[in-house]
Amino acid sequence: MAHRTTWVCPERKQEHYDRHGNIRRNLYRNQIDYILIKKQHKNMVQNSRSYSGINTNTDHRIIVMKMKTTWYKCYETNKKEERYDMEKLKDPAKHKAFNRGIEELYQEKTEKLENPTAQEQWDAITSTCISIAGKTIKKAKNEKKSENPRIQELSENQKKIRQDINACKDKQKREDLRKQRNRELKEIHKLLAEEETNKVESLTEEIEKSKDDSTRMYKAIRAMQTTKRKKKLIVQGDKGIATNEKQQASIITAHFEGVFRAENEEEIEHIPPAEMRQPFTEYEVAKAVKTLKNNKSAGCDNL
Repeated sequence: MAHRTTWVCPERKQEHYDRHGNIRRNLYRNQIDYILIKKQHKNMVQNSRSYSGINTNTDHRIIVMKMKTTWYKCYETNKKEERYDMEKLKDPAKHKAFNRGIEELYQEKTEKLENPTAQEQWDAITSTCISIAGKTIKKAKNEKKSENPRIQELSENQKKIRQDINACKDKQKREDLRKQRNRELKEIHKLLAEEETNKVESLTEEIEKSKDDSTRMYKAIRAMQTTKRKKKLIVQGDKGIATNEKQQASIITAHFEGVFRAENEEEIEHIPPAEMRQPFTEYEVAKAVKTLKNNKSAGCDNL
């Protein structure tokens, strides 16, 4: 609650003097008009006062309050989407049960709708698929944490150090703790990279061993490809951004067919080969070697 008697005004205000020019004995008078605000917003109030002299048939006065508001951005909580193990649908019995459940439930929902719109139909399809998937197939498990005891130990240590950093007030000690935590984080990242390398090597060996068994080989290849997330492809067409893969493929195909036409070809000047007058220097060779990318196969020149 913020009202007139909350603040002490200096005595130079005209309202603190009577009609003879003398200071009033009671600088504040009772007031029946107030502005109600929440207690948590009390610190925003800068000033509040009443104004008299309004020609109305009432004993109330106008009250004006000055506030300073601060706007905050509200962030929505990240809602995790439920993922299901689609590999379970390869089982013929579960696949039939899934299809049958979708047909029955979708028919039941559409019968309740009269003249459904496209959005209502789409909502019915998505809700049907999610509800039937929860009954027939299990939810996909989240990615497991590393089972390496050394990584788990380092992870617990760096969490404790982070708490110590937040609780410490000494600047030099905070800096030392931060350096210690960074060293442990680097070691964790190094061990995780080694685990990922070992996983890829084991999958590569599995592919080499199962060349004769195409099923095992392609299963290992898919497992290797799923470790990397695919980036979303954005293709701009004449009618806007294409979201369907077939539309994206047709737009890309039409683009390159238009680029590599015979009328778009340009004549390239023929330059005959010539011997080098000055051989490569050691500095130029070293500079070119440093620009090469790692993990690339050698060419015909074994470089």
